[in-house]
Amino acid sequence: MDCYVVHIDNSTLRVGLYAHGQNPKFLAEDLLPTVASHSRIVDPKEFGLQFSRLLAENFGHELPKLPVLFVLEPELTDLFLLALDKNTEENSEEVVKQIKEKLIHEDIQNIFFSYYRIAPFVFQFVGIQKETIQGFLDAVSTLAIPLTGVFPLGLILPKTNTNVASMFIFPAETENTVVFSELTGTSFAEKLEGKIAIDELIKLFWQLSVYSTKNTGPTIYTFKNFVHKIPSYKPRAVEMTQTTEGYEKLQVTKDTIAKNPQLLTSQANLLNILSVPQSSNKKIPVPAVIAAGVVSILAMVLVVLQFTVGIGSLFTSQEREVLADQTAQNQDQTKTEVPQQQEEQPAKELKRSDIKLRVENGNGVPGSAGKLKAYLEGFGYTVASVGNAVKTDYPSTTILLPNNLADYKDLLANDLKTNYTVEVTATDTKADGYDVLIIVGAK
Repeated sequence: MDCYVVHIDNSTLRVGLYAHGQNPKFLAEDLLPTVASHSRIVDPKEFGLQFSRLLAENFGHELPKLPVLFVLEPELTDLFLLALDKNTEENSEEVVKQIKEKLIHEDIQNIFFSYYRIAPFVFQFVGIQKETIQGFLDAVSTLAIPLTGVFPLGLILPKTNTNVASMFIFPAETENTVVFSELTGTSFAEKLEGKIAIDELIKLFWQLSVYSTKNTGPTIYTFKNFVHKIPSYKPRAVEMTQTTEGYEKLQVTKDTIAKNPQLLTSQANLLNILSVPQSSNKKIPVPAVIAAGVVSILAMVLVVLQFTVGIGSLFTSQEREVLADQTAQNQDQTKTEVPQQQEEQPAKELKRSDIKLRVENGNGVPGSAGKLKAYLEGFGYTVASVGNAVKTDYPSTTILLPNNLADYKDLLANDLKTNYTVEVTATDTKADGYDVLIIVGAK
């Protein structure tokens, strides 16, 4: 498949040009945080313009009109396995119930999601924030190039092998991408902070593994260029046709889809889950989204909404009616609230970038602090540092707010309450290096 494979890691854009009969061409560019930040597209229009300019400058002005395929970092998607009790009837209502229980930091109305069965009583869940994927779609709408796929890295890596349980490690300087796969599904995909510690990785492997026994050693994969970075343990190298350093995530995505073209029409391609009813007025742009020869919009709707018994149903008819009613209510509420907002006096402007935050992990779940850091910086806050709290039994996410910053109470709480249960505590304590401390709790 000839295409552009595009990957954004924090604010770094990487592009691979794969054209028939030519060697792959690669480029990397650091974008401004106002264009792309924490692997998200912040300004779709500006991203589209810069993307076009970079292609022309690096690959020549006579560019082939190839489709674009995005590969996403783990923090952009929710991936986990759902295991139903064998005594429970296997139906969509029970699966959706478990999904809602697992999404403790997410409002189900704000995400596109799907699930499919990978074993008896076991389902793979995949979800993405509507606003996040909207950024990718809006960016592509400024280009004269079709979009053929949006794939989470966490779903791509397990397709490179057939092991029952495998851990994939992508080392970096300050954080490491870790994906755990079992039964061909993905139950864990996170960026873990700090250096690689093989004993901690092995411990995490056995914590995550449900079906494997400890009679055999853990199966750990990395990329050929990074095998030496995991001392005292020799992991297996993920097989790729190219090993260009810095572009491994692009290459493994291209190779995996070339070997498994059915992935383009599966739920692993997030374009195929976009027909879930939306809870806002914002609509997904339809023109030029799906590449010719992949699937039509109608086909995607049928694939998602008419699951077979082997896959399950995304929503019951009653749930669709509830979502539709909520959409109508949201639209009516928007119409009635706008005039009132216009009559109100402008409030004092509070700039998120004016305060420095520290985020600490207070629930003991690896990657929680890093996930909240990315979430906050997506709003424009400055996160000065992250770390671990003195205890790991915080029931809710706690904001320790100095009295002199009391004006920020509602702003911080409102920004967090969509995904977190928030408790604000006033304090007179002043700390060096940051203004506000936020401790991630269990909810």
